[in-house]
Amino acid sequence: MVVVSNTQTLTDENKEPKTEKKKLLIVKKRHNSDSNRYNFGRNSIHVAFVSDEEHGRTQCTSFMTCREYLNRCALSHFVNKKFSDNYAPGTDAPIDTNKLRLLLTTDLHDMPKGAIAEFKQALFNAKAGINRYEELAGWKKSVICTVNHEVYKTNMWMITAPNEWMSQPQLLSMFVLLLRFMCLHPTIDTSSIDTIQNNIIDMMEKHEENKQKKKQNFTTDPDLECRFQNEDAVLKYAFIVKNVKEVFGGIDIEKAWPSSASDASFTTSSGIDMFIACRGGYSDTVKLLQDAFAEMWKKHRNLNVEIQKNVEVQKEVI
Repeated sequence: MVVVSNTQTLTDENKEPKTEKKKLLIVKKRHNSDSNRYNFGRNSIHVAFVSDEEHGRTQCTSFMTCREYLNRCALSHFVNKKFSDNYAPGTDAPIDTNKLRLLLTTDLHDMPKGAIAEFKQALFNAKAGINRYEELAGWKKSVICTVNHEVYKTNMWMITAPNEWMSQPQLLSMFVLLLRFMCLHPTIDTSSIDTIQNNIIDMMEKHEENKQKKKQNFTTDPDLECRFQNEDAVLKYAFIVKNVKEVFGGIDIEKAWPSSASDASFTTSSGIDMFIACRGGYSDTVKLLQDAFAEMWKKHRNLNVEIQKNVEVQKEVI
């Protein structure tokens, strides 16, 4: 049973009482037969770019579960070069860079209505979690709505997010990672950044404990295993968003999505994991940013340690 914070509402489109049934937006299928042969998997979130209103809210790319493949598609759009069948510039509708628009779905066919409702609630709760990060950055908030698709008429949603998420490949990677993780872990309390971070840290510690004990029926969680593997890794996401102007200062679209980047190197090194781990970037520019970020984080952690020491000293005095 999905447990969601009582502070969250199920939909953004229902903020005012409706006097008549609202007509859902229609998203047009991708230009080729790709739209007719989706193979959705359960326990996965499938995402695809959507064009702007001028291009008829058309699905631009294949549905994907890998966020770095989304980065590949965005790079393909920016440099006007086809890297894969996931997106073909000039043939597919152009990806909207003024906002981040993504179709969202999973395998909900032949599932009971209750399970579908639970997934929808989890998805909207994840969106509320994304809003907490946007509040921290001072950006506009993402909104989500149910849509109709030309091929699939039900169980399809679209999230529309501020273009800041599209301004850097690392931020786009972060957006999809956080949205996916919070949706697949619907018990996360998304009422504040603190509750989100504390919940993830608790889950991380429990995951490691169960792993060490080799508890029966233990299932490895890739995100908890590889991404949220320690407290610092969890806290760095909010730190980057809060200090986004300092972290990515002076990096415009051309530098963020460079024309010189190759598909292979960009896909494997443009994600947020590589950035926060400071394991090298896809360009000299980003490598310098990573070094600066590492120094910022070190100072931040040292300051917090000093603050905590002073608090302890004050307690002893009292």
